[in-house]
Amino acid sequence: MRRLALWAVGILLVFGRLACGPLANTPPAPVVVAAPVLGQVVQPGPGDRTADIQAAIDAAQVSGAPVVYLLPGSGMGRAVYDVSATLVLDGTVSLVCPSGKDATLRWTGEGRGPMLRVLDSPGGTANMRIEGLWFHGGGVADGIEAARMTYGDAIRHCDFVYLRNAVTVAQSWGLIIDNCTFFKVAGQALRLESNSGGTLTRCRFMACSGTGLEPGAALVEVSGHTGTLANLQFETNNVGDRPLLHVGGRLKIVQGLYFEGHGTRQSTVAVRIAGEYHIIEQVNVCNYQVDPGIQYVLEVEGQGHSISGIRGQKFLPDSAVIRVHGPEGSSDVGWVEDYSGTGQPASALVLWDSCP
Repeated sequence: MRRLALWAVGILLVFGRLACGPLANTPPAPVVVAAPVLGQVVQPGPGDRTADIQAAIDAAQVSGAPVVYLLPGSGMGRAVYDVSATLVLDGTVSLVCPSGKDATLRWTGEGRGPMLRVLDSPGGTANMRIEGLWFHGGGVADGIEAARMTYGDAIRHCDFVYLRNAVTVAQSWGLIIDNCTFFKVAGQALRLESNSGGTLTRCRFMACSGTGLEPGAALVEVSGHTGTLANLQFETNNVGDRPLLHVGGRLKIVQGLYFEGHGTRQSTVAVRIAGEYHIIEQVNVCNYQVDPGIQYVLEVEGQGHSISGIRGQKFLPDSAVIRVHGPEGSSDVGWVEDYSGTGQPASALVLWDSCP
């Protein structure tokens, strides 16, 4: 009986100590702290948000996390951020909607803006992103203007709607533009000058009017050395007597272009190639009706190009699918198909014209 009583007392001492607190050798319980947001956050709200967004950009520039997040609306719906003056983005700061295309910058100011100006920072831009945003210009504003963008910089998953000129970059190396839509742009949807080593991929250009295009300008213009343009779609655009896509410079790869459903005003030509030693492959033109006299799918200037996989329509008896400004053999022209039913041989689908 005495042994049983001692055993009971021991049990009570042990469990009593456990109940009162941890034993001396037990480590303290970890403290759970919410992870900080690495960047500046702007919440959706009514009214003019220009000052709020610019303040967040300025704060991000001097912080260790140079990114500004524009959050979506409640229930992950699209939020609208009204801006009345140009936002100035330092070339090291990213502007992002974390849920993708669920935040709209809507122009409410006077004049053409632009809505966003990207500065060339002293050390150059550095892996900055403009991602997941809508730019709504209200039919009057320009979208993005940048003096210089470099390797690692990207404009991704953005929509540009009801703008004058959508994206203009004066100089770039290795710039990535991917999965963007350009809708009802009156001027130039995209102008990349001195663009070298960059990529333009998976973009759509839809219902652009061309009413604000400068004389001789194309809806999309890309110049510079090297780089890739791939998987681009042009649908129901009306740009008058101007080309839809102009590619200049040297050594660019252009492949996987699709053109469909252009209206009565038309463009002079779907694609104009200038410069030297470009590779042009897999261009498909469908339901591309034209006015008399403007009937070329591909117009080529310069020399040393490699052209193959061009599928289009020979619109008039004396026209051609491809017109090459140069003597025969100045560029290598491979497979060309005419599906308009004229039954012309491939040799009749290419016009070699030494006079521009």
